[in-house]
Amino acid sequence: MSFRQMILFLFLVKHNHLEKCPFGTDILPRKSKKAIIAFGKEMLDDILSAAKITDEMFFNILSLLLMTGIRPKDLLRLKAGDINFRERKIFLRMSKTDKEIVVPISHSLERFIMSNMRYVLELDSEQLIFPGYTVPRVGRRFRRLKKKLGIKEKFTFTLKTFRKTFATHYAKSLTIQDVAYLLGHDEIETTKAFYTDMIIDSVRNKMDEYDEKQNGVNK
Repeated sequence: MSFRQMILFLFLVKHNHLEKCPFGTDILPRKSKKAIIAFGKEMLDDILSAAKITDEMFFNILSLLLMTGIRPKDLLRLKAGDINFRERKIFLRMSKTDKEIVVPISHSLERFIMSNMRYVLELDSEQLIFPGYTVPRVGRRFRRLKKKLGIKEKFTFTLKTFRKTFATHYAKSLTIQDVAYLLGHDEIETTKAFYTDMIIDSVRNKMDEYDEKQNGVNK
């Protein structure tokens, strides 16, 4: 049986077209684990500082990509009516899966919007928050910005890196279920496959802090 046939059987079982898969799932090859590339603090500070000097709206777009973890395409089609400041929620339909999720507005995100994007409060509900901006346009500007800053890794750091940096940041303090929710992942395994290392590091640090505290008490 070919690998494609195995995948087909698994798909049919998952969607209840078959009751049982004719082979064990353990014979499937494991997916290779990709390393997560996130922005370092110094690089991120340089990018945002340069973006703010170049264009305030461009700076706002990059900042919201970082602070929400929303995919660029979804962020750029957000309308004013999708943001509920009273309930501190962003209502989002994900283009990749056509799934509706609610993105929480943290205090830091709320402060940023009120300080840098107060114009949103004056928009009609159907007006785009970033009119005239498309993913190709923002992508071109980001590539020019990287070149200006001397960031030579052409395919390593992209607009998607803001989403990965967002997830890496919160993977250190939230549960894997919380991170999966924020990213809009249907299955927690999708999140685990990429962010487990960060979570392990965070848990280890908490264990070390607890042990040191206990040792201090027992002395």
